[in-house]
Amino acid sequence: MERERKSYQEMERLGYPKTIDGNHAFIKACDEDLRKMIDQNHGLIKAHDEEMERIKQMADDMFTMEQESMADCFPHKRRKIDKLLLMSEIINLRHNKMMNEMALLEADERMSILAQEHQTEKDEFERRIKELERKVDDKRVVEVEIESPKEEIKVKPKVEAIEEEE
Repeated sequence: MERERKSYQEMERLGYPKTIDGNHAFIKACDEDLRKMIDQNHGLIKAHDEEMERIKQMADDMFTMEQESMADCFPHKRRKIDKLLLMSEIINLRHNKMMNEMALLEADERMSILAQEHQTEKDEFERRIKELERKVDDKRVVEVEIESPKEEIKVKPKVEAIEEEE
């Protein structure tokens, strides 16, 4: 409840309307903003990955050159270089795993926000439907109350006419 209140306060602060149609516009704007942030984040991730790949390739090339030059002289250095190459690959795999997990968390968060907004709209529509049903019921009661005296007015002259004839 507190979170919804803060959400509405944030909407008011940003100048979004308080109506359901305004909420729909706010949801669309939030969705667009979120998409832009995700696209921007993906761009940064892609640039980072490209830079990491370039650095890795340079390191691989340097290791390979060093490995080839020392292969005959220092067999233990060759093992060390192989170990460093393996560690580099492990680091890259961990980085990729972390980036994938971040992307999943962002998607989950976005889905959670959209589900919450959907539930809020649904609750508002249900509240409005109940209010309209209550108004219709109130109008029916008033109509019945109006119809009852009309029937009495129609019946009274007929009863009086019958009584006069007797």
